[in-house]
Amino acid sequence: MNPTITPNVIELEAAESVIYKIEKGRGRVDVDGISEDFTISVTPQAYDYSGSLVTGVSMSVQQVQVKVPVEKPKSCRLPLLRQMPYRQIMNIWGQRLARPV
Repeated sequence: MNPTITPNVIELEAAESVIYKIEKGRGRVDVDGISEDFTISVTPQAYDYSGSLVTGVSMSVQQVQVKVPVEKPKSCRLPLLRQMPYRQIMNIWGQRLARPV
């Protein structure tokens, strides 16, 4: 699931030479420790093709709203290959693996 950004279009004003340097706009959202969907205000910034911040750019908005969906973690049991015989490993993965030493 992707974040939803409002507004999703921002008008930029800068010298022509600066505008041509801009590759994309980004804003930082820290999701560390987040366990459910949330919305946050983010300051958009312009970046060039090398990932450096482009200065001298005026934007039509100072903040955008970012709605971040958080997927619930899923778990499943996976076989540990080192605990299984070679033939069983080949059957699970459906391909020939290097024989363990």
